[in-house]
Amino acid sequence: MHNIKKYRKYTVILFITSIVVLVFLSASAWNYALKGELAINSTILAITIILIFIIGILMFITAYRLSDKTKIDEHIKKIVEKERADIIAEFEKKEVKEEISDKKEVNTGEIVKKIIPGSQNLKTLKSFADKLLSNISKEIEIVQGLFYIKTKKTNLFTVAGEYAFTGDKKPRDFKTGETLPGQAAKNKELMIINEIPDKYFAAESGLGKSLPKHVIIVPVINKSSTVAVMELGKFKEITDTEQKIFKELSKKLGDKITKINK
Repeated sequence: MHNIKKYRKYTVILFITSIVVLVFLSASAWNYALKGELAINSTILAITIILIFIIGILMFITAYRLSDKTKIDEHIKKIVEKERADIIAEFEKKEVKEEISDKKEVNTGEIVKKIIPGSQNLKTLKSFADKLLSNISKEIEIVQGLFYIKTKKTNLFTVAGEYAFTGDKKPRDFKTGETLPGQAAKNKELMIINEIPDKYFAAESGLGKSLPKHVIIVPVINKSSTVAVMELGKFKEITDTEQKIFKELSKKLGDKITKINK
């Protein structure tokens, strides 16, 4: 299959050379037979020459067909079509799996219900905030969390709840628009930060200290106003499903937080 055109050219040259040699030998043999110098029947000689000629043609046709580029192209085309069909089949299998996966999509509403604490035995804002962060860690596997509440007197956001916070200093208060949590409060939208600096904050467990690399900041909205902000750290990237959960949580928490913070 390598350099088919070159092989075909050599095949044709070999065939022409064979014909020339055959004609020369046949003419010499026929000449000797006519002169009586070759003891062979002319009919047998003629038949022999014809048979040799036919065999030569058959050999040429066979060799040419074996090196026929068109047939090789057809063979390659069949192989390509088969590979293409296999690839399409794999894609179809993948689409079926994704459809099945979509049907098993997580019920975000149920998770939000599990996360929001009940009012019983949670009379203070701190107890509610701490329980809220603890519930989030169970459902979404955060490794650290801070809950900021907007105070009515100063309009500053101040820490009201913590989860696994090990910083040496208490996080400072901020106004709307200040710092990243303040910016999220201003925009009223989730803020996702990936690959945060090592000193952003730290989480501590029985295995020692670890540094989360992903942060999601969730503004808590009530009647178009940001009443609280959650700052949550994770080891793994925040998924699309988790973003949906936090968006729903942002809306449903607002009214409850406002009532507790009267």
